[in-house]
Formats: sequence, C-alpha cells, structure tokens
Amino acid sequence: MISTTTTTTTATAVTSHPPRRAPPKPTTIPPLDALLSSHFRATRSPHLAITSRPLPLLYALASRLLSTDKTLLIIDLESRFDPTRLECSARDLAHAHVLRPPRCLSGSEEVRGMVERAREWMVYGAGTGSRGAGVVGAP
Repeated sequence: MISTTTTTTTATAVTSHPPRRAPPKPTTIPPLDALLSSHFRATRSPHLAITSRPLPLLYALASRLLSTDKTLLIIDLESRFDPTRLECSARDLAHAHVLRPPRCLSGSEEVRGMVERAREWMVYGAGTGSRGAGVVGAP
C-alpha cells in the first residue's frame, strides 16, 4: 500500500517540473513573434489559438505567411474560411491547404488526432513538397 506522504511527495515532484517545450518558431512578423514569445513565457505552450470572429486577422496572417515562402494548413472547424480573401499570388495560394473536418468531430482528442494526421501528411505525405510549414487552428 502507498502511504499518503509518498503520494503527496510524488505529486509535488511531478507538478513542480513541467515538461520542457520548445519555444515557438519565428513567423517573420515581429509583433506576432513578440505575442507568441509572451504567450510562451506565460503558458509554456508554443501554440496560440485565435478564436471567436477573427477572420480579417486570420486572412492577414495567412497572406503574410504565404508570401514568405511558407506552406499553411488551416483547420476550419466552422467552414467559414474563404481562401479567395487571401491577398497573395497564385503561386503562393498553391501552398495554402484548408481542411474542413466533418461536423461529427466534437471532442478535443478527435481534433488533436486530426491535427497530428495533417502534420504527418505535410511532412511525409503528398504535402512534402511544401516550403516550410505552419498550422493554424490547432487546439
């Protein structure tokens, strides 16, 4: 049987040493890099979620990232993203991928699995001809 003291000590040791995470990669947009760095310092998470109704901001970010020779995967859970609103060349637009999962995905674990499969596709699958990678909409 495990004593209460051992359990408490173990729990304290686990919570006092969070797993190390790599800081976010630079985006070539200095204000966004500053926001990501600040968010990383506060949460130790390299991911920043843009939620609510931020479509104009999302279009601006996507256009900017695509124009800097990046490949972008946009996970559109609400089917509201319109690629025709991106302000970039046709050559850049060929590197924008919009994934619209079925509405039956409701749990965060299902969405995480979908994001992982999308990453694998970009790294090992048909998306390997990409110019660098970015995933927008990850949980």
